Amino acid sequence: TLGALGALVSAGVYRKLNFGLLKEACYRTASLTGMIVWILIGAYCFTAVYTGTGAHELMEKLLLSIPGGRYAILITMQLVFFILGCFLDPAGIIMICTPVFVPVIKSLGFDALWFGVLFIMNMEMGYLTPPFGFNLFYMKAIAPPGITMNHIYESILPFVGLQALGLIIVIVFPEIALWLPHRMTR
Repeated sequence: TLGALGALVSAGVYRKLNFGLLKEACYRTASLTGMIVWILIGAYCFTAVYTGTGAHELMEKLLLSIPGGRYAILITMQLVFFILGCFLDPAGIIMICTPVFVPVIKSLGFDALWFGVLFIMNMEMGYLTPPFGFNLFYMKAIAPPGITMNHIYESILPFVGLQALGLIIVIVFPEIALWLPHRMTR
């Protein structure tokens, strides 16, 4: 809401605010909101069918059968997030993975908030990874004409590496992600 108010004030200050612009903004907002509602309806239907068929129990058994203990299972989930992040947006990944991964995380005794932080960190890497990383296309849009997508793909490697290192650090030291929330809830 604050962002919308700021955009209206900015358009007014620059004398670009008119009824046509306001109508277009309302149309796009309604369109985006409708799309989000359909995504949520799809997620609800997927979860209902997924749970109703007992698939969550099968997936839980499959994940829990991964050798190497609970951290091997956690790392497998993080790799799945990373791979999906290369091709899907976070909303789609949430719809697919939440009904599968959250029960497993709870049964392994991991903190759900910490797992959520790991998910967010993974999605940030997904925004930078080819072939469909959103930020790659934003960078291309503002890059000088001589910069190709291959240049951009090569340039993100150190950033993805640093984000992966940060993810590993938060996996090894969960207190980094949980210290503040635990302080706030005491």
